[in-house]
Amino acid sequence: MCLQVQKFPFLKYFKLSSPLLTRKKFLIGIAHKNIPSILREKSNEILQFVQQKLTEDHCRDDYKELLELVCIFLGGTPPRGIIGAIHEARFMSKAIYSLKIVMFKKQIKLTAKEEKGLTAVSVFVAVL
Repeated sequence: MCLQVQKFPFLKYFKLSSPLLTRKKFLIGIAHKNIPSILREKSNEILQFVQQKLTEDHCRDDYKELLELVCIFLGGTPPRGIIGAIHEARFMSKAIYSLKIVMFKKQIKLTAKEEKGLTAVSVFVAVL
């Protein structure tokens, strides 16, 4: 795994918990109360961009997975469907972990500080 799990213990916890998650019980990220207004205002524009990029070929599957997760985070449905994007377990970066953890936060124990930080990273990923 390319992440340093010692610095982010909740990542190890998520990886271990991942097989136990109910894949259909996730939260759309844009629905979280901590989402800044800028993301709410730009979400349709970002979602259109992401969905357009998903129609293109990608040299790496993890790039496509990241786009699919951003699409789901913003309330969209990627071409392969929602379960396909969540099911894959490439975990290429903190971005993918963050999006997945925030969407499954009701099934994972997080501290308030962890939740706030992960939500901020997810918003950053979705906006960029």
